[in-house]
Parts: sequence; C-alpha cells; structure tokens
Amino acid sequence: MPDGGKRTPLALSYSWGQSALEAQFAATFQPNAGIFSPGTPLAPLEPEKTRLWDFPVGVNTITTPRAYEPVSFAELRALAESHDLTRLAIETRKDQIEKLDWAIKPREPRRPSPDARTRAQHAAQFWHRPDRDRPFATWLRALLEDVLVLDAPALELRRNRAGDVIGLDVVDGATIKLLVDDTGRRRSPRRTPSRRFISTASCNPRRITASMPRPASSPSRRRRRRANPSLPTSPTISVSASRTTSPNSRTS
Repeated sequence: MPDGGKRTPLALSYSWGQSALEAQFAATFQPNAGIFSPGTPLAPLEPEKTRLWDFPVGVNTITTPRAYEPVSFAELRALAESHDLTRLAIETRKDQIEKLDWAIKPREPRRPSPDARTRAQHAAQFWHRPDRDRPFATWLRALLEDVLVLDAPALELRRNRAGDVIGLDVVDGATIKLLVDDTGRRRSPRRTPSRRFISTASCNPRRITASMPRPASSPSRRRRRRANPSLPTSPTISVSASRTTSPNSRTS
C-alpha cells in the first residue's frame, strides 16, 4: 500500500442461503419484525435461469406431442373428420386458396438482375411440383390440411449433394415434437432440433430415416469423397417400423 493510503476492507453484498437472504432483505420483507408483514421468501436451493413457462421436468423425453395440452392432435383431427360444418369450412378455405393465381417476379422489377428471368423460371418450375411427385395444387391442399386442422404444418427440405433444395415434402405435423432448452425457449432448428415420433401400430412399414448433423469433414475424408462420390455426406439413423400386412400390399 502506498504512503498515505487508506486500507478499506471489502464486504460481500450478497451471499447464498436462507440466513443470508433474511439478513439482507429483512428491512424489505419484514421490517421491525412485524407479525403482519409479508414475510421473507424462501431462498431457492440453487441458482436457476429464468423460464419462459413452467415446463415439466424432462419434457424433452416425453414421446407424445402435445402431451400436456388440453386438446390433442387426435382430437383435433377427429373433430375435423366427424363434424360436417367444420369439414365444409376447411374444404371451402382450401378451394379458395387453391384458386389464387401466383407468379414469381424479381423484387426490383425496374432494375432486375441479369439472371432474374432465368432464376424466376427455375423457381416456378420447382413450385409446379414442390415434392417432385404431386402438382402444386395437390401438394398445397395436403399442407393446408395440417394448417387448418392442427395449426402445425411441417415441411422437410430435401437437398442434393451440392446443398441445393430439390424438394419440399409435407410431413405429418402430429408426429413432430418441438424441443426446448433449459429456459423453455425454442431455438433455431440448427441449435435445438425437433424430434419425430411415429407409432409402430399406425405407421407405414417403410424405412424411416432421420438425418443427423453433418460432422466436420477432414481433408482425408474430402479426398475419399472426391475419389468415390457414392460415399454418404452425413450419417443416418434408420428405424425399421414393422406391421402385419396383407399379401397384396406393396412395401419398399
């Protein structure tokens, strides 16, 4: 300490525990030890982040989507199928949206980029059959079914080896469960993925593949991939779903 300095002891302003909480905030919660005061709250056992909502412990391990919702996906679909007025309203809205005309144009029509016309034609060709199987009208009606009945549409991006989108498949929204982090927030799909659960009693006996995050490729891996293009770009997990089928049914 330099000459003429003053030594000041440092005191902690806050410590953990019930006794420390009562000692620090006694004047706020229970002034003068009054019997009609609100009382000192209980100190939590350990620090915890602020949660957006009070989710159950282990909510990401529950295999049923909307398990803690008052109305399940099955009940919503049963209502849409059994109630005539609800089904008529859904089909009417699907017909109205299907009749709408659409076109792909550049964002700046006055100053379009040189390749704007080519890109617009390529995008329009893609949207004529988004899943490379069904025309746009049929594909749109399947997507609107989950929008209007479940309010949970889901699409799967199919990409080629170059990373370009080559298809948009309509996925059953009732089989998708969104995962949350320790604060109850739903992060972006790249950080906190969703999970799909399919019952073996009602699923198609086809093989279900779920892509895992692509690992960082090493130079040797890239050289092997260039030498053998048939190598997969990312590992996959295959889950086989079995069901008793009739001899006339086809499986792939």
